[in-house]
Amino acid sequence: SQSPTLDQAIFQLSQKGGFDVIFDTRGGNSWSQALNLLAPFGKLIAFGFSSALDEITTGQVSRPTEGSAIWYSADLFQLAQSNTSVSGFNLATLWRRSFSELGTWMEEILKFYQAGDLNITVDKEFPFTEAAQAHRYLEDRKNFGKVLLVN
Repeated sequence: SQSPTLDQAIFQLSQKGGFDVIFDTRGGNSWSQALNLLAPFGKLIAFGFSSALDEITTGQVSRPTEGSAIWYSADLFQLAQSNTSVSGFNLATLWRRSFSELGTWMEEILKFYQAGDLNITVDKEFPFTEAAQAHRYLEDRKNFGKVLLVN
């Protein structure tokens, strides 16, 4: 028998025929893949764009290519037909526009964490004295989860 594709394997994890929410950190082609995995009324939340980065040496966000049409637009008719939606999140924008509200929001998130309702994957901890190595670890995209600096 043939091995299932990633889409098929992920889709099988959902017993309702799709996911209610997908949080996408990659961008680009993964958006179109994620849209195909949404249940009716499901939402794709795009909050990372790591696939748009230039070479790690520059660390600059590149302009998406014309071949990545999903970067520029979504087929609104298809979204309506599938009863799905797309939303974006950018902490830097919130920081600039709603700095005074961020503290309140963070307190609410902390309550979820303290109650055990929010699980955070920690990939690796670095001593504060190794901050440069931690930064390199992130730049090299070796992490799967959060990277912490600790005293």
